[in-house]
Amino acid sequence: MPYIKPSFAILLIILLFPIIFFAQSTSKKNIDPTQFDSTGFTHNNSDLLINGPVYYQPNRLANGNPFLFSSAPKKGIIYTRGQSFKGVNINYDIADDNLLLLINQPNNIKLRIILSSILIDSFFVNNQLYISTAAENINSNYNYLMLINNNKYKMLVGYKKEMIKRFDKINPQGTYSSVKQTIFIASDDTLIQINSKKAFLKTIPDKRKEITSFLRKNKIHLLKATPYQLKLLMEYYNNQMEKADV
Repeated sequence: MPYIKPSFAILLIILLFPIIFFAQSTSKKNIDPTQFDSTGFTHNNSDLLINGPVYYQPNRLANGNPFLFSSAPKKGIIYTRGQSFKGVNINYDIADDNLLLLINQPNNIKLRIILSSILIDSFFVNNQLYISTAAENINSNYNYLMLINNNKYKMLVGYKKEMIKRFDKINPQGTYSSVKQTIFIASDDTLIQINSKKAFLKTIPDKRKEITSFLRKNKIHLLKATPYQLKLLMEYYNNQMEKADV
């Protein structure tokens, strides 16, 4: 074995150290970006979560936006195939009916991913649960519906925005409409669309007076009601339905 002078060995280590350190740093950064969720932590089975294409917001120059809440994502929970992913950053494009997940790649590039409505069971955001119609075998034009209550008779709400292609001085690139909500009553896999107070009362004809009185007393305007008001209404509705069944 050849003899290496101590001074030469020390010099060799000094010269090689940056190369070794750089190689180790690079190997740590070479992590599959699909393993990262929006909080920066890895998920063991993230292929269940990150399962769609990159989202590019359409009509970016139009006034308004296509989202239910705002352009900024919200912290929420996504449930898929018996697993829950907590603390993820999500948004809901109600113009195209897509659930979006914000992910951070190792190089700090942020991407929004369109999640598959077939794989998603439900998601929870802003203290409300939204269920996948595909997962629940609900025949609907909506991919997701907000679940108001989970009694025998359920109320579900769908949200929609439309891109208005009206080009003028105020909206040179068009504008998005305000949020439109559609209410449904579900029972025994039957979904009934409620487009008026009259249509709602028809679902419980024997208790029309009681329901009308409840709406008036609690100042609930059905088609403009908040989720909290709708929850109160459905608690009363189910109680009245139970009495009618006796």
